[in-house]
Formats: sequence, structure tokens, C-alpha cells
Amino acid sequence: MSESGASNPKAEQAKGAAKFPLFYKNPVPLQSKTHAQTQLSKKADFTFAANSTAVPIIAREVPIAAQNYPIVFTGGDKPQPFVVLGLAANQNLFVNPDGTWRAKSYIPAYVRRYPFILITSESAQRVLLSIDEDCTRIGNEETVDGNKLFDEDGKPTPTTDTATKFCQDFHKEFQSTLAFGEAVAASGILRPNQLNIKNGGKQSTALQGFQIVDEKALRALPDETILEWHKKGWLSLLNMHLASQYHWNSLRGISGLAVDKAVEEDVSGAVH
Repeated sequence: MSESGASNPKAEQAKGAAKFPLFYKNPVPLQSKTHAQTQLSKKADFTFAANSTAVPIIAREVPIAAQNYPIVFTGGDKPQPFVVLGLAANQNLFVNPDGTWRAKSYIPAYVRRYPFILITSESAQRVLLSIDEDCTRIGNEETVDGNKLFDEDGKPTPTTDTATKFCQDFHKEFQSTLAFGEAVAASGILRPNQLNIKNGGKQSTALQGFQIVDEKALRALPDETILEWHKKGWLSLLNMHLASQYHWNSLRGISGLAVDKAVEEDVSGAVH
């Protein structure tokens, strides 16, 4: 099976094991017989994302995500926009100890979609709504206070219908996001980057393997490309991506990282 949506940028799986998208450990097709008694807890719990330093976003999320997070692109010829959530590996500064998301911070759709996901069957003839059975919010009426996924007649409940529409909309927007990323990559305006942090006189590389837009290269694009991207709304997305780089300072503030003025000057704009 393959996911019909965003993929895990750096999935770490045991040798020989299946590679699933970020967060997902045991996604299976949702079926009325198999999941007749299955319930989804009413209580939101984002603990599953507590060790995720970055998560993918779709293009239409850029304007709101840029208000809280630095937005970067993955490498390769099909880069995807991601929001950065921490300053070190396996660090998410936005998941609180009780599993809630940091107040007044936008929660990416990729995170809100979990534990549901669209999976394309091996024959590639059907796209199936699936659920991660390893999700701690999944159980039955004896183990969780939740909403059933199927009624007594085996029909999807409003909870399942809502999940289906959400995943379908996400998949559609993800395809548009891929086109956006491929066009940006083909233009040659992305450059590799890394975040270096100096603390106590020592410098260390906190994050690497991502890309950001070279502002000078963006301004130097041919007029016809600028016009085309403006009409598609891509130009404004790239400008918001550039503006979001100031949120690296916000991440340092949340983490409580101690830096001196020299460091602030060194990593102003977040990266170098």
C-alpha cells in the first residue's frame, strides 16, 4: 500500500520493515465489520507528534502557518514545505506535557488528520480511508470515551464522514502543493541551508538538510515567471515563507536557549 498524501521526509524504520508516513505505525483500511466497535477518543492528544521536529504543510496553510513557525522546504527535485517545530532532533516545542498543543499556535492539517489517512490499494484501483490502529486514542466503549466510527447498521458515523472529507481535501491540496514545490525547485531559487547555534562559546549544527528560497534569486526570475506565479498565488506564498524565517527567534525563546548578542547577529534571520 502507499499513502495518498504527504510522505514521511525521513522515515526511520527497522531494516526490512514497511515504511509508513510520519506518525503512522500500523495503518489499516477502515472496515465496518473489523471496526464495528471501534471508537475515537473525544479528547485531543498530540503526544504522537512530541518527537517531530518538523511536519509537512500544504500550500494553502502557508499564510497562517507563517504566523507561528519557520517554513522551510525539503531537499530533492520534489521539495515540500514543512513547518519547523523545534531546534534539535526529536524536539517539538509545541506539544505540551499533557498532550495538548501550545496555546494560540496553529495546528497543521497533517497533525490534525491523524490517526486517519487515505491509502491506495496495491492494485492502485481504490483509495481507502484507513486508520492507525496503534493510535492511543483508538479503543472501544470500555477503554475510551469516544465516538463510534460505524453505527449499528454498519454505516459510517458523522465522525468517519468528517474524517473522509478531511483526508480527501488534504489529498487534493497535497497534489497542488507538489506542483508548487516542483516549480520552485525547477526555477533554481532554493538553496541548501542549516541552522547553527552558538551557546557558551560553542557552535553546533542543530538542524540541516532543508532548503530556503534565495531572495536575490527570486527577484531575478524572468518577468513571465513572476507574472505566472503571481496569478497562481505562489509569489505571495514564497514571500510569506521568507517572512516566516523570523520565527527562528521565537523558537529560541520558547526553548529557553541562552544566546548572546553575537549569536543573535550570527543567526538573525534564523539560518546561515
